Amino acid sequence: MVAGALTALLLLFGGLQSHVAIPAFGILGAAAVLNSIRAPCLNAKNLSMWCLAGTSLSCGYILTRIVASPDQYIARADLFIVLAASIVYLLFTFALFSSRLRVRFVFLLLVIAAANSIVGGIQFFKGHNFMPFSFLPRGDYGARASGFYGCPNHLAGYLEIVMLFGLSLACWSRSNLLVRIAAGYGAAMCMVGIILSGSRGGYASSVAGLIAFGFISLLLAGKWLRREFWYAVIGCALAGMAMGGYLLRSVVQQSDFLQHRVESVNLDAGVRASLAKAALKQFHLSPWLGTGSRTYQFYGRQFRDSGILADPIYAHNDYLQLLAEYGIVGVSTFGLFLGVHLFGGWRSLLAVAADQNTSVRPKPPMKRSGKGSRSRSAWRAVEDGESKRLEQQQPAFKGSHSLALTVAAFCSVVAYLVHSAVDFNLHIPANACVMAFVFAILANPGTNSTTGARDSRDSFAARMIPIGRFVPAALGLWLMIVSLPKLPAEICREKARGLLSDWRMLDSIEFATQAEAVARKGLGYDPKNPELYFYLGEAQVLLADLAETPAERNRLNEASIASFKSALALSPRDVRYVLSLASSLDAVESYDEAESTLAFAVELDPKSGNPHTARAAHFHAQNKLEQAEVEYEIAAKLTNAHFEWSRLIAIRKEIEDKKALDSTTAGAPK
Repeated sequence: MVAGALTALLLLFGGLQSHVAIPAFGILGAAAVLNSIRAPCLNAKNLSMWCLAGTSLSCGYILTRIVASPDQYIARADLFIVLAASIVYLLFTFALFSSRLRVRFVFLLLVIAAANSIVGGIQFFKGHNFMPFSFLPRGDYGARASGFYGCPNHLAGYLEIVMLFGLSLACWSRSNLLVRIAAGYGAAMCMVGIILSGSRGGYASSVAGLIAFGFISLLLAGKWLRREFWYAVIGCALAGMAMGGYLLRSVVQQSDFLQHRVESVNLDAGVRASLAKAALKQFHLSPWLGTGSRTYQFYGRQFRDSGILADPIYAHNDYLQLLAEYGIVGVSTFGLFLGVHLFGGWRSLLAVAADQNTSVRPKPPMKRSGKGSRSRSAWRAVEDGESKRLEQQQPAFKGSHSLALTVAAFCSVVAYLVHSAVDFNLHIPANACVMAFVFAILANPGTNSTTGARDSRDSFAARMIPIGRFVPAALGLWLMIVSLPKLPAEICREKARGLLSDWRMLDSIEFATQAEAVARKGLGYDPKNPELYFYLGEAQVLLADLAETPAERNRLNEASIASFKSALALSPRDVRYVLSLASSLDAVESYDEAESTLAFAVELDPKSGNPHTARAAHFHAQNKLEQAEVEYEIAAKLTNAHFEWSRLIAIRKEIEDKKALDSTTAGAPK
């Protein structure tokens, strides 16, 4: 059930669209509830109590802050992600700790990664916005590979994790040769997918993860392998790095698009810095507890620079967004969570190394004879010969699933420490759940047996049984209660959005009528969904524009005002709702209320041209041409768009014509 749920998230836009992610969340919740039927078989020897404590503290605070957030609708996305990731973490910690089961799960991730890389290859070489499923959206990323995700950065965030797991299984697992070769090929496909994605954050984080993997692998090779094999490993590693670097350089040089992506890193640095400044300004509003889950969507608009034209929904820095939305307490608890898991993962590596090293025959002490230089030289020669003989008798290292998984998990965390500084992969449900699997390995490296043996005499294991049974069940029940009832409303929301996005709606009343009906149906399922009220109001505005009588037009505009006010009551800082409300107020000539509403819109989003364009239209409707000219000029300077400049030129010409007409009228004889 866990594998099926994560497969659905990974193949359906990364779970970013709630109407396709909620069924997967329901499956995860059901899996956690069913897990409570029987007591888990605990491997108490490897279970880290510190990791459990850090996870409880961090997730407990984040869940509490989500519940107390000012906008419950937008906070709902974080609630689903945290609950789903916590369930995955607890299930792989307490119930799915068998290394063989985990290796099978990794191979499932490798298969999905290969499918994403193939789809990404089609997108890259065909150069169009191809998506396997027509109902999945994709941004206009040109030739950048995005796979099933729809966003190249999110695809790179997934592939870099799976690449490290495939590479670690190929090097350190105890699988047979064919399986290890398959894992190596899967890692190579992930590397190709990362290159084709054009994600510069993915490049940097992948390099960081590979460096960590190479460092740990060299340490392990020097500890276990025979001396001549150790030299061979170093030589092969250096040759592989040189070959990989040459391959990457060749691919980038042969693709003008990828070369432009690499060379334009400095161009986006200013944009990322502006988004970071907005997050820091938001942080100062509530330093300790933050402003609430997902509220950067609102404050990012308010504090953005004039050069940021796109809607800043994310800070493109998970650390700063966490600081702004959850405050110092949130960052501190997350730092504790991260620190104990990295420390626990490193201790696990040392523990596995110690277990594997017990098979090495210890060197017997040898007695020295004589004190002169010749005797010491003879002693060294004898000692070197004995060491070489014992080294040749040392049993060959046969690999360890637990070691391979732990190495990959540790390196994946290192990679994400880099990637999270420039992107927001932990806000993507699929990637967050995969990282929960990674942290579960660090918390409990597991056992190499297919069924873990629980020692009933172990008091620590006995104390952990209620946590392993009932805590995931409680979280799963919570997830099902808060997510599954919202599914019909989210489906209606997506249908209404699709109908209102159809360009044919301007020529036919049918689309607006259907959108209104679908939005009303969705509100029957979830009357606290502001997006449904917003789409209902938009449909009513379109129907008013197509109305045949003034009375019908006025009635529909009044209805849209009520819809937009209902949306604002649920999400009072969303500037889209404010602008739509002001437009409907202008349509019924409630100019005073519309002017105060537009002033609030400018306060919410002062550096965007949209509020100023709306104010210009508001003044234009009242024939206040000079005030409209001022607002059009501000909007044109902020957006630098052809539409705004053309409107400014038109309003200036209208002012000149009016002045000419007034002077002609004043000069005419009475």
